[in-house]
Formats: sequence, C-alpha cells, structure tokens
Amino acid sequence: MPHPPDVPCQNCVSASTSCTFPARDRNIIVSENYVRSLQARLETAQSCSDVSTTPAEGLLRGLGRPKHGTSAAKLSFEHATSEAFVSGLKKAGTLGRDSDAANEAIPGSAQLGADMRSTTSRSGRSDNPSQYDYVALEFDTSATSIAIQLPPFPYATQLVQQFESYMGYEYHWFLRREFHATLEETYRFPDSPRSRNRIWLCKLLAVLALGESYNSHKPPLIDLTVGRSCARDREGPSEHAKTPYIPGAEFFEQALSLFKMPTEEPSIEHVEALNLITFFSYSLNRRKTAFMYAGMSMRIACTLMLHKPAGQVSAPAAEHQKRVWWTTYLLDSMTSLEMGIRATFGALEAEQSQPSDEQLSKTDQDDFWDAQILTAHLNLDSARRLVLETVGLLHDADFAGFKRAIEVPLQELEKWRLALPNSSSFDFSSGIPEAMLEQPSMRSLASLFLRFHQSYILLTRPVFFKVLGLVMGKDKDTSALDDLIALSSQCLEAAKCNMRILTELSSRDKLAKYGFYDAMHLFSAINIFSLTSLVNAVRPLSLTQDAKDLALHCSARQLLMTMASCGNLASKGYVQMLEEIERIADVVSLQSQQNGGSAPASFGDEIFPWIDSIDTSGFFLDTVGYL
Repeated sequence: MPHPPDVPCQNCVSASTSCTFPARDRNIIVSENYVRSLQARLETAQSCSDVSTTPAEGLLRGLGRPKHGTSAAKLSFEHATSEAFVSGLKKAGTLGRDSDAANEAIPGSAQLGADMRSTTSRSGRSDNPSQYDYVALEFDTSATSIAIQLPPFPYATQLVQQFESYMGYEYHWFLRREFHATLEETYRFPDSPRSRNRIWLCKLLAVLALGESYNSHKPPLIDLTVGRSCARDREGPSEHAKTPYIPGAEFFEQALSLFKMPTEEPSIEHVEALNLITFFSYSLNRRKTAFMYAGMSMRIACTLMLHKPAGQVSAPAAEHQKRVWWTTYLLDSMTSLEMGIRATFGALEAEQSQPSDEQLSKTDQDDFWDAQILTAHLNLDSARRLVLETVGLLHDADFAGFKRAIEVPLQELEKWRLALPNSSSFDFSSGIPEAMLEQPSMRSLASLFLRFHQSYILLTRPVFFKVLGLVMGKDKDTSALDDLIALSSQCLEAAKCNMRILTELSSRDKLAKYGFYDAMHLFSAINIFSLTSLVNAVRPLSLTQDAKDLALHCSARQLLMTMASCGNLASKGYVQMLEEIERIADVVSLQSQQNGGSAPASFGDEIFPWIDSIDTSGFFLDTVGYL
C-alpha cells in the first residue's frame, strides 16, 4: 500500500528501524500506436515547416527534405537505428521544453546523446570502437603467413613517382607526405610495426603495380642457348609462361594476398587499398573484378560515413576524408557504367562538398594534389551520366526529335568545358598544346579530355548509326539528314581529337600501353573513323576525310595493334571488332562500286542486322542495361 513519504511503513515500525524511501524511477508504459502517432506527427511537422528545425528533425533528418531541391535521398538514415529512435522519441515528447528538463525527465538521456554522437562519429578511423557488442571470430584476426620481397629502394621510388605522374592528379589515393615517409621507414626499418602492417604493404604493392604498369617497354629476354643468337622480347616471367607479360602483375598478386576484407572495424586505409586494387584490375582487363572491388570500397566508405562532412577533426583530415570519398565515388561510377549498370549512388545523395584547397595551409597542401582536376572529373561524371541516360532513350526513339533529345546533354558538356580554369582549358585541333605538355599534371589532364571527347562520341554515336541507315536505305525519311550530318561531324571531330592525344602521348612515352581506358578511347575513336569511311563508300557526304586525317587514322590503328601485340587484352578484343568493321566496310565499298556508287537493295538484309547489333553490343557500354 502506498503511504505518505514522511510516514514510516508498518513493517519498519514493527521492527523498530528507520524507514528509508528509495528514489524510484517512474515506469512509463507507452503503447505502440502512440509511438507511431508521435512519429507520424513529427514527419508531418517536418514536411510542412520551411523555416524552423526542431531537435527531433535533426535526429530524424533521414526523412527530411532532399538537399538542393532535388528528389535524391540521402545515403544515411540515422532514424532507422534503435538508439536514434529512442532519442528521437525522447525529444518528441519534450518539444518546447528546456533540454535540461528533458534530460531529467528520462534517466540516462544525456549519456544516450553522448553515445549517439559517438555512434555517428565520422572520423573514418578504425580506432573508433563499435557502439554495440558483437561476437569476435577467429577469422577477424587470422592471417596467412607470407614473405614479401620489395624491389630495390631506387626502383620503388621511381615507380611511385611514375604512378603520381600518370594518375596522381585526377584522384586522391592517399596522403602524400605520410605515404612517402612510411615508404622510407619501410626500407630503413623493415621490422618496425608500421613496416609490417599488412594494409600498408597492400597499398604500397598496389602503387608499385600501377607505377610499373606504365612502363613503356618490355624487358628483353636474351637467349644464349647454343644455336640461338637473337635477342627476344620477354613474353612473361619465363619463356614458357602461359600468360602474356603484364608489368606490375607480380606486385599486384602480392597486394591481393595481403588484403583482408575488414569485418566490424574497417578503416579509411581499406578504402584506399581497394581503390588502388580496383584501378589495376583494368590493366588485367578484369572488368567484373574492378566493379566488385569498387562496390566493396563504396560500402566501406559509407560505413565510415565518409559521404558526410567530418566531425571534430582538423581541416587536412576533413579534406582527406572528403577526397577519398569522391575518389571512391568516381571509381564506383566508372566501373558501374562500364558494366552497363547504374552507379551505386548519385552525386546529390552525398552530403560532402567538392574538393577544395582553400582550408589547407601551404604545408598541408603538400599532402594533396591540386583539387581542380579532381573537381573537373566530378563535374564531368555528372554530365556523362546524363549523356548515358539520353543515349539509352535514343535507341528506342524514331529520331524525329533527336536534336531536342540531345540538346540538354550537349549543353552540359559545353558548360563543363567553359567552366574549366584557363590553366586546364585546351584545344586539340592540332594535337596536344605545348602549354599542356609543360604541366606536371599533363597526363592526368590528357585522361580528363579523353573522357570529355568520349562523352561526345557516346552521345552522338547513335546519330551516326542513323546516318548509316539513311544512306543505305534502311530509313526512308531523309528530312533530318543535314542535322544528322552536322552532329555526326561533331562526333568525328571528337574522335580525331582523341586520336591526336593518344598518338602524341605514345610518341612521348606517356601512353598507358597496358591500360584499359587508353585502349578503349583509342578504339572508340578509330571505330567512328572507320564507320565514316563506310558511309562515304556508299554515299559521299560532308563527312570528309583528307590526307591528314587518313594518316592520323593509320597511326592510331597501328598504335592499337601495337598495344594488342604487347599483351593488352582489352586491345586484343578491340582489334577483333575493328577488323570486323573494316571487313564490312570493304564489302560495302566493293558492292557500291559494282552498282554505280550505291549499295544493292539486297545488301541491306545482310548489313542492317549488323548495324543493329553493333549499336547495342556494348562497344562502349550496354546502355540498355544501364537504363
């Protein structure tokens, strides 16, 4: 029976002892329907209010309005966790009250708030302990025994410099000063804990692999066997190797043997390692492998909340996390589009701002590459996604409104070009400008413009096939022929720009001879040029090709053949497709000459299915699958 607090209970009176009245927490029973009604009221208030923001809205911001006026949802939904829900419910029941009073009303709320702040910490470091208990497995810490043989220090330094020269400026792979300091420590003190750290060694070996992949020449194998006096290029690690020699492959396999998928305690170094592994996978033409590694990297980055602005960390640390996130984002986008699949996330789903050097001191800037090229890549990626969506729609269109359909992506590409700073804006009508060749970021700038011109090719390529169908009689409506030819000319000019860039890179030993993207861009450009010859063979139009263009095409074609003969597997596949296109072009040209300059009507039955097949065969990517 309850009794007044100042009156002892009967049991204490009988026992002649003092009666104590323990302070008891008040038990509040809340029905599930009431909880749901509170949540519904919060969501309603949130959607109706354009000015005020309540504390509950801050915690349940995953249900809030999208940023920038778009319909894109954020990546994180903190309200989905039990801790966030309880905290949100606590605040929902105390709207309008003083926060201190609310903390007193629900015991332990202050600690819960601290726990929530810790749980949502975005430090991105593995030393941030999990806020829940989990079962530890022996697998978490198990590791295979392995011995790593690093190259001599001068060669390792050369490979790192080569890596940075070719691909350092367009992405953010690691903190530069920390990487170089740890590299030196590894060679000076190989038994130190840092030198023996597996994820560090994995990153180092992946960088060495990428650096070596840009070697221009294969090491010669000089055979002094009796009866043989010639020196031959090495075809692999040994004379009887079954696979072609791929520079960097041995380093890469060692890197893979060291990498272990993190479980409950990932770190930003795992993201860095996976990004490097993703990129080298393309040198082996392992496109599905690259796609899967990029997906793993993106998942870990999101687990570390790298897509959100950093918490209480220094400006360099915040910028590092931001740039690692955007590098991961770009690699996920690139690998997804090459597979004909939508990228995991859209740009507006992330809450990070774009890379910037403004908050970095001059000393801190030594840890980073110039943010301008990475930012340009991000902006181009957004335009590229729009291009691909448009291309997918053009496949099913009747092309009556083709000009209107591609107008917006063409404008976006032009906006991107005009927005470039003067130091990064160039014209390639006569090759690579001297001002660009003199820049240390030249190779990264070349990659940037190769992707820009490739976007033009992707957008106008379906239009080019429409021209091919018109001149061969597949389509009867020729009212839009002039506009189609004008757009096809833009496609051809973009292709010639890429051929000029790649042939000049080769002449200066700056071509990624074993690289996937250089091979793809080269084939795409040659392919358009070959199809132009096919059109002109049937019906000469204004898609002219002068002697200079023909010489450029010949040089580019020979370069692709050289890349294939060196062991670039992507190039080998492209050479096979190119030879098929050229075979068809030769047949069409011969048939046209025999029929007075026009293809016979029956020939369409053979070539039209071929046109349809190569228009959707995934030469660049499967845009149908993408949509």
